[in-house]
Amino acid sequence: MNTPSPSTREEKAQQMWLDRVSPHADRVGKDEVGNAWAEFVSPKEDAPTLVIVSHIDEVGLEVKETTPRGFVKVKLLGHPDPDAVASVPYVFHGSKGPVPAFAGCRPRWWEGMKPDAAVPVDRQLELIETEMNASGDCYRMSWMERLQMRQRYAKAILEPDERNKGSDHFAKWVNVEFDVGANNAAQVEQMGIVPGTLCVPATQAEIIAESRLVAHGLDNRLHVFLLSELAPYLAAHKNDLQYNVVLLSAVREEMGLLGSFAYFLKNPPEQVIALDCTVDSMQYPDEQFEGLPISMGKGPVLQAYPGRIAGNARYRFDRKMNRSLENLANVKGIPMQKDTFKMVGLSDFLSAMMMGGRATMIGCPVRYMHSPREMADLRDVDALLKLMQAFVTTPPEGVSASASPKEVPVGVAETVAE
Repeated sequence: MNTPSPSTREEKAQQMWLDRVSPHADRVGKDEVGNAWAEFVSPKEDAPTLVIVSHIDEVGLEVKETTPRGFVKVKLLGHPDPDAVASVPYVFHGSKGPVPAFAGCRPRWWEGMKPDAAVPVDRQLELIETEMNASGDCYRMSWMERLQMRQRYAKAILEPDERNKGSDHFAKWVNVEFDVGANNAAQVEQMGIVPGTLCVPATQAEIIAESRLVAHGLDNRLHVFLLSELAPYLAAHKNDLQYNVVLLSAVREEMGLLGSFAYFLKNPPEQVIALDCTVDSMQYPDEQFEGLPISMGKGPVLQAYPGRIAGNARYRFDRKMNRSLENLANVKGIPMQKDTFKMVGLSDFLSAMMMGGRATMIGCPVRYMHSPREMADLRDVDALLKLMQAFVTTPPEGVSASASPKEVPVGVAETVAE
């Protein structure tokens, strides 16, 4: 989780993933786009192919330009949240090594204040000094000054919206500038920072409250990690596999599903399960998501609501696959939640559908998605891992909700923090 993998720059993390799954797979592969996959062949001759896909890229930044005063402007890789950037440690991976940086907040109370351009600075200082000398050492406000100050103070307290109107310089990314400690553009270049240099959060993964994982890029590297944990199970239970399973670590999802589109274009899909994050609705006011209590720690979230993209084009999650997942979770006692919200963020399930495959999406809920620090619950990771283990060893016709419970191997998501 500490290895950066922003869209278009996933190579290092992708190689780490391949190194983890290769010893267990029958075959592994990579393509020119950057996708990587591991194949596990079922002993059944007529076994259908199931692709379980997650995207390894995270939202990120790269250098756009440097201002004459040495501040660094960036452009987006994906859609990071500008409101969450201020004062968070970042690092530029320059040609001469990593350079720590952060985007600070300009003092709001100073915005809009300008010196009197009509009076030279030297003359302004002279007038101020004269006024101070005239006031003596024991200066007291006149009654008019006190009245004016009280009026200004009351306005600032009673009308905060007016006070801050137009001052939110983090409302648009164009106003975000990173500080690397330089005084001019030449110093920035001497640090090895040039247009195109990668910039990622310098936050480190940690566990709080026993099971809550906090890290950058949990969307969606958390599920790519889960794929690497699923690989040894597939190898150990190869004779039980009901599918030819492909674990696909896709790239550039945050740039428009480019990686999975490229893979499915060359490898027409049959059945696809996209593992991707959804939003923990508990971080929002109750009235905004009334009736949709999606919460971390209560299991992975299965998407169910049909969605709409550009124009009248619609998509529907595969009902047969969804029923199988629901029944398996019920029979085996695996906690799972169901999301019926109308708006589902685009994910790699869509490229599979557009290439003619049956697909659905399930994943762990997270808080603060696309922020430098996101949060997930490892209990959800374990539950999803168990569900995937059960699904690949269950016949494609599924399992009835009345079937007798069966033990499912315990997940090993604890290693995510190692």
